[in-house]
Formats: sequence, C-alpha cells, structure tokens
Amino acid sequence: MAELKISDFKMFEKIPTTEPELGSYTALAVQALGAEENIYGPVFTTRLIKHALRYIAQKFGEKTPEDIKTLSQLGEYLITLSEKHHTAYQTFLYAQFKTENEFQGQSGAAARIASVGFHKGTEKKPNVEERKVDLDNLLSTYRQTMIAMKVATQELGYKKNRDGSVDVIWPTCYFLDLCQSIFEEGLSKRPDGRLQCCHSLAMTQFFKLATGYDWDYDLLETYKPHCIARAYMI
Repeated sequence: MAELKISDFKMFEKIPTTEPELGSYTALAVQALGAEENIYGPVFTTRLIKHALRYIAQKFGEKTPEDIKTLSQLGEYLITLSEKHHTAYQTFLYAQFKTENEFQGQSGAAARIASVGFHKGTEKKPNVEERKVDLDNLLSTYRQTMIAMKVATQELGYKKNRDGSVDVIWPTCYFLDLCQSIFEEGLSKRPDGRLQCCHSLAMTQFFKLATGYDWDYDLLETYKPHCIARAYMI
C-alpha cells in the first residue's frame, strides 16, 4: 500500500469547537445504547452502567452514586460531572466498548458483524458510479449533519479512490486519547478481528441511510495522531 499523505485529502472547513456539545452528545449516546439494549436485553444496560461508574471512580477518583439504573440517569450524572471533569462524557464510549466485548457472540450480533467481512471478501465491490452515488455530496451532507447535531470533529477530509471507496481522515478527534486506552486494553477489535472506530461506524451508518446501500469500513491508520478509515459499499 502506498504511503498516505494528509495533503492528498480534500479538507472541509475547520470548525471552532474541539469537542461535542455535551447535551447533544449525551442524548445521541443514550439513544444508540438504548438500541443495543434492544438487541442484548436489559442486562446490557446493567453491565454498561457498572463499567461506567467503575471507570469514573478509577479515572477521576469520584465516589459514584448507587442509584443510577437507567441510561438517561447515567447521562444526567455525566453532564453534572463534566463541570468538574470536562472529558467525563467519554465514559459512555469506554463503557460501551467494555460491555460489547462481554457480549460478543451473543444474540447473533457478532455473527452479523462478522458476515460483513465475509461478504467483503467474496463479493465484487459495487461501483459507486453504477449506483449513482455522488461521494462529494455524500461526504458534504455527512459533515453538515454532524455539525448541525453538534457532535462533529473539528476537522475532516476525504480522498476518493478509483475502486469507488473513499478514504476519510480525522486529523484531530476528541476521542483520541480514550481510543488509544481502549486499544491498549484490547477492547477495540470487532468480532472479525478488524479495529473499530465509533466515528467510522456512525459515518457508514449515515451512508447507508443516505444511499440505501450497505457500507463498511477498514481502519488504515490510527493515532498518528490522525486516523484514516476506508469506507466502501458491500
């Protein structure tokens, strides 16, 4: 693989904020994790809250409350805690990775994720031109949507490839330090062994909703401090 250069990427205009808006991010996290609870059952939320409170106690030295039972209550607590520890909102992501690792292989979820890798290796890659997908417009819409939702990273760029895939770069990311810690703990692998990225996952889910086609991603570079993912239709 040829060496990737940041200068090769078409960059969107940089926004002034370096972190997500707390209320918006918390609401999205609660919604997303609630969807996972529908897959795994209430025990998923119970374990996630346990991991979240343990993470807070260890990282911030806080004595955590004992009456948190729901994702919404956890979100409200993290918003309050962020007044003292501004990165407390990241607790959601750590607890999610920790809990998902415990549930891999259950409820068929891991099998569905692993099947993505299987199809990637056995099927011909669809052509974005044949499917009339305008990648420039797709990426621009994604960027504007994330900004409107107040959860965008400060910078984002992309580079289209001849095979119809697109390489997306995050020069800076508000999850960088946390993701490195998650990687070092061995929590960042997907069931098929590839590394996962919350921004890449959200992006490809957006692409699916916008185009009507399934998308997947592979991480090409991580923590340099930029991260680069290759997104492609499957």
